[in-house]
Amino acid sequence: METARLIDALSLPEAYPHPVDSIRVLQTHISVVFLTGCFVYKIKKPVRMNFLDFTTLEQRHHFCQREVALNRRLAPSVYVDVVPITQQNGTLRIGGTGPVVDWAVKMRQLPEGNTLLAHLERGTLTSEMLKALGKRVATFHARAESDPKLALLGRAEAVLKNALENFEQSRGAIGVTVHPAVLDRLEKLTRDLGETLRPLMDQRVAEGRIRDTHGDLRLDHVYLSPNATPPDDITIIDCIEFNDAFRYADPVAEI
Repeated sequence: METARLIDALSLPEAYPHPVDSIRVLQTHISVVFLTGCFVYKIKKPVRMNFLDFTTLEQRHHFCQREVALNRRLAPSVYVDVVPITQQNGTLRIGGTGPVVDWAVKMRQLPEGNTLLAHLERGTLTSEMLKALGKRVATFHARAESDPKLALLGRAEAVLKNALENFEQSRGAIGVTVHPAVLDRLEKLTRDLGETLRPLMDQRVAEGRIRDTHGDLRLDHVYLSPNATPPDDITIIDCIEFNDAFRYADPVAEI
């Protein structure tokens, strides 16, 4: 199923099993998100990149399931289910009884004004909010999975590999969005700092610090609902599900 056709079909209110007044569509390079007012539906684009592969229906289904399971650690009431997109008599619907053409992650829609980014932009972000977030994330890290195999992805060699891939993948943009001298200097600084920190990073691996973290902790992924009962008072969404090497890390990287 072409992504463009999916977007057109899921932009119609009748595609959903619940009342929808309006739909807002957001895109990244790997996904499309449909905001319907009460629920959000997220589909994965059939793309292959150095760090992920969503090219088959089976892979997209698998990573939708991984997304729900992993994100329920920090947003248990937000991630509702993985739902099929079906086709019947040429019409695409969320759910339905026809053949499955793709899969979507179904989430409860949260108020955008509740994100830490919105608080920052309004000038209402406080140290108390950040302390509460820090306690929540520290508790999450303390309980997160950790084992010797997982820990190998926190070694300096693995961390540097992830960092240096950015430069390999940016070579095609030289002269378009980046100057070669800038790219070369950034790469040298990254290599030098990596070597300086290598003993410390490997020491922290030996101490058992590496955890299955969130992997993409950003201001716009954190929602505050002070009147809600914990854990819904602090909700953290959209962790990395598509590449374990980006999520198995030293918690200090999350900070």
